[in-house]
Amino acid sequence: ARMNRRDQELARRRRMPAAFMPDDDDDAGVDLTRQPRRRRHAYDEDPDDMDVDDDDNIMDEELTLDSLNDIKAASITEWITLPAVARTIAREFRSFLTEYTDDHANSVYGTRIRTLGEVNSESLEVSYDHLAATKAILAYFLANAPTEMLRIFDRAAFDVVKLHYPNYELIHPDIHVRISDLPVRYTLRQLRQSHLNCLVRVSGVVTRRTGVFPQLQLIYFKCQACHASLGPFAQESTTSEVKLTYCSNCSKKGSFTVQGEKTIYRNYQKLTLQESPGSVPAGRLPRSRDVVLLADLIDSAKPGEEVEITAIYRNNYSGQLNNKNGFPVFATMLEANHVIKTHDQLAGFRLTDEDEAKIRALSKDGRIIDKIVASIAPSIYGHTDVKTAIALSLFGGVSKEAQGKLKIRGDINVLLLGDPGTAKSQVLKYAEKTAHRAVFATGQGASAVGLTASVRRDPLTAEWTLEGGALVLADQGTCLIDEFDKMNDQDRTSIHEAMEQQTISISKAGIVATLQARCAIVAAANPIGGRYNGTIPFSQNVELTEPILSRFDILCVVRDTVDPADDERLATFVVNSHARAHPARKTELLRKYIMYARDHCRPKLYQIDQDKIARLFADMRRESLATGAYPITVRHLEAIMRIAEAFSKMRLSEFCSSQDIDRAIAVTVDSFIASQKVSAKRALARAFAKYTLRRPERQRGCVMFGTREKTSRHAKSLSNVHSEAGSVKSEADSAKSLSGIHSEAGSVKSEADPAKSFSGIHSQGGSVSQNPFRPSTSETLVQQPPSMMSRSSSKTAHSADFPPQTSSAPRLVRVPTTQTRYMEMLLHLDQIPRSHNILVAACTWILLAGFLVVPGTFTSFKNSTAFKDADDDDSNTVAHAIVHSIAHIGLLWVSGACCIVGGLGCLAMWFRWRRNYVWLLNRIFQPASLNAAAGLLTTIVNVYTAQKGVWSKSAKIAGSVTGGCLGVAGTLFVVYNFWALEKVRDLHEREFDPEGWERKQNKKKREGVIDKLRRKLYEKPSVPGADV
Repeated sequence: ARMNRRDQELARRRRMPAAFMPDDDDDAGVDLTRQPRRRRHAYDEDPDDMDVDDDDNIMDEELTLDSLNDIKAASITEWITLPAVARTIAREFRSFLTEYTDDHANSVYGTRIRTLGEVNSESLEVSYDHLAATKAILAYFLANAPTEMLRIFDRAAFDVVKLHYPNYELIHPDIHVRISDLPVRYTLRQLRQSHLNCLVRVSGVVTRRTGVFPQLQLIYFKCQACHASLGPFAQESTTSEVKLTYCSNCSKKGSFTVQGEKTIYRNYQKLTLQESPGSVPAGRLPRSRDVVLLADLIDSAKPGEEVEITAIYRNNYSGQLNNKNGFPVFATMLEANHVIKTHDQLAGFRLTDEDEAKIRALSKDGRIIDKIVASIAPSIYGHTDVKTAIALSLFGGVSKEAQGKLKIRGDINVLLLGDPGTAKSQVLKYAEKTAHRAVFATGQGASAVGLTASVRRDPLTAEWTLEGGALVLADQGTCLIDEFDKMNDQDRTSIHEAMEQQTISISKAGIVATLQARCAIVAAANPIGGRYNGTIPFSQNVELTEPILSRFDILCVVRDTVDPADDERLATFVVNSHARAHPARKTELLRKYIMYARDHCRPKLYQIDQDKIARLFADMRRESLATGAYPITVRHLEAIMRIAEAFSKMRLSEFCSSQDIDRAIAVTVDSFIASQKVSAKRALARAFAKYTLRRPERQRGCVMFGTREKTSRHAKSLSNVHSEAGSVKSEADSAKSLSGIHSEAGSVKSEADPAKSFSGIHSQGGSVSQNPFRPSTSETLVQQPPSMMSRSSSKTAHSADFPPQTSSAPRLVRVPTTQTRYMEMLLHLDQIPRSHNILVAACTWILLAGFLVVPGTFTSFKNSTAFKDADDDDSNTVAHAIVHSIAHIGLLWVSGACCIVGGLGCLAMWFRWRRNYVWLLNRIFQPASLNAAAGLLTTIVNVYTAQKGVWSKSAKIAGSVTGGCLGVAGTLFVVYNFWALEKVRDLHEREFDPEGWERKQNKKKREGVIDKLRRKLYEKPSVPGADV
């Protein structure tokens, strides 16, 4: 600050007229403290800078910061090279490094310089924003003449570093200033001639990297004629070399040799930077530039990493380009000054506060998951499960890497297998546009090295270099592979490591390296023979081995079936999409939402039902072996966790809820059932229905049992049946009321959906009474239309989900209701507040205290020595009365209070949840019965052991209370368990398994009382009741 005031005073004096200047001979009134400044400048000036004309005397001394704006040269570069300007810039930059502070008055660059010395670094990072805020003219010069400015900055920074570490030059001879936070960003395709020799900021993906080579920095030559040593000559450019034409000592044009013992070298490395896949315009090829790394920037990036580089845009003469084009053409390159890896995935978006507020508002919507799925490829009809799988892959799970343990991937791999013309490639193309970083490849045009990495010879250095493939370029993004089945086995085997370990190991041409391939793989394939055959297992429909099938988390089977009703809806959708094609959410907003979730959300698994997941895994492994489908491994168990985390990311939640786990289980079960043979689908759907009871409404449309929406469609079709003669709905209207899952070019039909045989009423000629089949509490009967029975033979042979019906006459079929009473009880267990569970547990413990603890305390006191002494002393009647009063009344009141409080609490909870028999049995009746039995047993044992078989008044009261409670609780337990709950469970089995229910009823009729008791004692619990 003192130096700045001194400079301002000097500038003011220079602007004063000569008449007002003090006389040189008169020292009166002159501040003599300013005189050493002029003498110091005379000492600091270099002898080489003294040859200046008399007209330029002002250039012999330092300028003020304000006077730097008055450029007195042809260009900024020439102005900076003037000695006085260079000294002024160095002085101002030194003051910037020493005086700049943050909001807490801490020296920012003083701290960085101390850290630089602690880690023995030679780079000092300087923020362009900081420099522009305090020294704007220096920032302006830096952007337009970076080569000269950085040379001055390096010398000034080294002077400041030596103030802290005087002997630092013994460690590093130079200090390099690295400029960060350059405000303007460019893409590689935006660089033009106007940016030459300017400081630019670009980003991209490193595709190739050379080795480290020595480059000349200061060169000394030796003349072969006179043997004189010439130099040093600085190697300014990174491409052109220094050449001498004559010797300054003997003036001869002879040969010169480089003196290796005096020449100074520096490290040199070259990268190839390519545009990020997400920033390339549609239909354009990505462009690339060569980047030169010098000094300590060596090995700061490797192939596959996305980096952000602040560099000087240079050009150099290229003989190859001249020979190829026939006229002078200069090649361009980037000389890096600062390199940083872009870990922030939102770097390309730069969310505003308005965008973040909008994203947070969307996340609070209760149907945000359904809206996100609907926003995936909205121009494609149906495909709900495929769109769900793509959305899950875009959001991804959470990768886990514990110290000392293996890394668990968080990306979700998806395989789409189906008939041709089902919009698989269109879905992949939409995913490419939606994902922040996506690389699209095809199986026919992709090879093993094209997907992983290749080793090529560098044309400049003739060295072998690494070049990343599609999986490496898609690091931390999505790799989309179409026609996956067209790849040969050797090429598919090469991506095994990338799909699970997410690394690519290279051992070729003497190069041993490991590249990162942390990306999700979404592949599309066609089945063997062109169309999917539902009569054979999934593994026989595709030419993929079991190791690669097990690496896909979700398998989606896409079918193209012929259905008049679905085809009519498809045609209507296509016509409407041409008229008004508006996605549910704008693509740009969806991209921002996905990237925000991937960057800010890392959900944690909290209070998950581990037993349910373990049972599901065991059942899936057993069924996969029995049906001959693809094997189930531990990877599928990890896939459930990843899918649950992806659902949680869609809600921007920090924890995975039970609903996320249920959604993940539903997706896994649907994927497993869809890959089975037609003959096994119905049985598997019934066996795994217990795991999908809590499926959300939107996803339950793809399960075997109908959703609430389907039931409403059936009710609507029932209400449309008129009682008048001849009032029959048309064929088209009946088709509109069908509730099958959509099938079209780009539609996915659930393999296990019996809703195709559950349709609206189609009556032919004649009158039908209103509501002819009134639905009961357990089932609904409807009449199947003849159109559903007269399906084409080709569909029934290849694409039918279930065996065709042999009879063409209308018949009555059973339509399951949405939820039975037993299902509602199981689903509402998690909806009961935790406080009520704690309260009822506390009430049962209070009852136990009244039954068990108090009688034991009373008995111990009665057998004590103080009680016997007071009881035997007949002379002291007062003590005798007090002791007997305490023995029979005091503790009895405490016991009664406990029983009353506990009983009233249990009664209140029974009245509140009286409709949930499962909760009442597990929380009230069973614990109360056991506690009452324990209290009665304790009372009897105490009477016949401690009191010698004498039933005192308190013992009789305690026995009566505990016995009465045991009778009431036991009776309620028997009634609810063996009558009320059994009746509800029987209705549930009748609804969802009518054949098994009929067999069970026939068995009950044939067995006697003894057989029934034996069955109740030794029979295992049924599947629906196993969760109780």
